Amino acid sequence: MPTFRLISDEEVSVDSALTQQLMQAFKDNLTAVIEADASAPKIKRNAISDAVADQKPVTAGDVALGTNGILNALRVVGGSASANFDSHGLIICVTGKYKVIMRATNGTGSGTLRSELIKSSGGSETVLLTGTTTSGSAAQTDVTNELQLTAGDLLILRGNIQTNLATTGTAEVIADLGISVESAGFYNKLAGTLIDNSVT
Repeated sequence: MPTFRLISDEEVSVDSALTQQLMQAFKDNLTAVIEADASAPKIKRNAISDAVADQKPVTAGDVALGTNGILNALRVVGGSASANFDSHGLIICVTGKYKVIMRATNGTGSGTLRSELIKSSGGSETVLLTGTTTSGSAAQTDVTNELQLTAGDLLILRGNIQTNLATTGTAEVIADLGISVESAGFYNKLAGTLIDNSVT
């Protein structure tokens, strides 16, 4: 891995010599940035961001629900029997196809609940993916799909209460997102092209 070298303003000023050392620095610096050399400026690589921390892990291909998911919303004991409940927002930073998995769990013993993945834009909402409805104390079957998402999309996961839940238990919706194999293949190919010295 090449080491990043800072190029001074004097080296690229008007009438400065175009030396072999300067050209080598241009070449090495590009590779050092792509390969994340410790001395190089950092590229924001995450495709998914939230308002708290931009360090969510994103992997290609199959995604599995963790304990909390990248998006989650909980209706606590004693919460409203009929009011929908939403997760925090999550912003897509890179346009591409994403693999989504989501689940709703109704632990109240009554009523019906489903999960909905929603895109919010300018005060309007679009439902991108709807889960199947779960009744009583049943856990919803995981819903998996691939969605084309655009940089800047604001996603929200909603617990949509279809019929009143009991207030004596909890209800929860969780979702995880990953980059699809198709999108990952494209970005990996692009990265390989950028650092392939044979490309002119």
